[in-house]
Amino acid sequence: MQQQQQQQQETAATEVAAAAAAAARNSSNRSSSSSSSKKQQ
Repeated sequence: MQQQQQQQQETAATEVAAAAAAAARNSSNRSSSSSSSKKQQ
């Protein structure tokens, strides 16, 4: 059970990071990526 939870968390973190990176690339908004990752966590 613990292992599965950890895997899900890691996957979510990876998706969030990828989405933040894509958003940062698409719109060069400096505060966009940092504030969105703070909200996700």
